Amino acid sequence: MCKKGHLTRKVKLVHVFVKAPDTNLWQSLALLIGFVSTNFGEVQFSLSAVVEFLTAGITVVTIAVGTIGAFFLLVVAAATAGYEWPSAVPGWIEGKQVTIIVEGSYGQGHIAERAESGKDPCIRSSHQAILDDKYMTQKIVMHASKLLLNPNNGQYVYYFVDDAGKEWAVFIEEYENKYYQLITAYRADCAPFRCRKDNKDYSSILEKWLCEGFIQISY
Repeated sequence: MCKKGHLTRKVKLVHVFVKAPDTNLWQSLALLIGFVSTNFGEVQFSLSAVVEFLTAGITVVTIAVGTIGAFFLLVVAAATAGYEWPSAVPGWIEGKQVTIIVEGSYGQGHIAERAESGKDPCIRSSHQAILDDKYMTQKIVMHASKLLLNPNNGQYVYYFVDDAGKEWAVFIEEYENKYYQLITAYRADCAPFRCRKDNKDYSSILEKWLCEGFIQISY
């Protein structure tokens, strides 16, 4: 015969949230944080990991909630409307790994707007080149030959030259610690390059950036 008793088992809770197609990554994070705060009270969040599955179109964001010992997983699996963008791109800044948010960032709208602009044809082509390859932002960041910083506005630029000798750039700025958002990206089609600071033309995009206050910090 078995005596009645109580069996105690520690269970670690894992809550899984799937992002809706019409919300971007940061909107989904805000909704998730609001949900947890409402239901579990004051908690401290730490974005402990961002795992990129860019080829599968899936991003998993793990939020550890220490006070209740639970993990909340935000799964970004749905395709975005319009152009296909990676949700985030891994990068490095001065030896530290960072995450660059692409989907829902300022740059996502800026690039598409410039590509559809009725102004200078080279501006349209330079930004359309990014849209023509959904992994181009990732390629530029991961294979950049130079990383520059403008201390005046806090923007970084990854500089990349492809096999055809074409120059590419990805501009980012810090969103929060180790998280950055895309500001813009383009192929340098608009030579000669006008510097806003001295209103002069330069034959090199790097010379234009140096004129505008950028300094090379790595690579």
